[in-house]
Amino acid sequence: MRRSRAKLRFDFILGLPFNLHVNASKFVVYQLSYKPTGQYYVGSTANLEKRRKRHFYEMRNRRHHNARIMELIGSGFSECDWDFEVISSHPDEESARQAEEEKLRAHRRCRLCLNVGRHATGGDNLTRHPDKDRIVACRKERQLEVIAKMSVAEKRVKWGKLGKDNPMYGRKHSEHAKAVMSRASLGHSRNKGLKRTQETCEKLSRIASLKVGAKNAFYGKKHSVATKAKLAEANKGRKPANMRPIKVGGVYYEGVTAAARALEVSPALVVYRLKSKKWDYHYLINA
Repeated sequence: MRRSRAKLRFDFILGLPFNLHVNASKFVVYQLSYKPTGQYYVGSTANLEKRRKRHFYEMRNRRHHNARIMELIGSGFSECDWDFEVISSHPDEESARQAEEEKLRAHRRCRLCLNVGRHATGGDNLTRHPDKDRIVACRKERQLEVIAKMSVAEKRVKWGKLGKDNPMYGRKHSEHAKAVMSRASLGHSRNKGLKRTQETCEKLSRIASLKVGAKNAFYGKKHSVATKAKLAEANKGRKPANMRPIKVGGVYYEGVTAAARALEVSPALVVYRLKSKKWDYHYLINA
């Protein structure tokens, strides 16, 4: 491959080797290897010489576009530590891209592969990025800032999908889909163990007070026998959240129902005696 004096001078300034003899018009898949560790970067190009110069020039000036390569040359760059070789040649760009894609797919889980992107073009450039956590945090922060500035009406326009606009309109989840979602949600109760603040309780109370009469979604409806049986089965053995322990004549019970069963009276009678001053019935926790 013949070079002009100006081109040779430019190569000399960059410190690039002159031993790469590949037709510039041919599409190739190449590998840039870091000899001390065996790590490598895979790419494709129609102008191998130009791409080689770009890699070494960017590394020498600490401006390489690949973050993982930048980590390697953080302490210093030496061209002798790097190999630049052609893996395969191709007649057109499409076949070269396909070969690069196959190479990346085969080495996707290999820790020696320096490629940040998981595909030849586009796709996921985050999963393998060394600054993934910082990028995710920045994205989240910016997204929250944008959402905070949006009005309720703007949020409805952007995310509200009611009626036929909802992809699930008129459809039902299959039993298989329900089982998959159930397994995915199992053990992921975000609010488990958390207590609502007084402000939240008051807000929920105000909202609930407005849902009366026709405004209540269940207004004029009744649970079917099957639904009642299902609810009863789901709540069997579950202790009410508002259950309070009581003391009757020196004996402690976990709640009104337990005391009623032990004393063989109705729960209503136990409640009456708790409110009466004539009986030795007392709540252990004041509500």
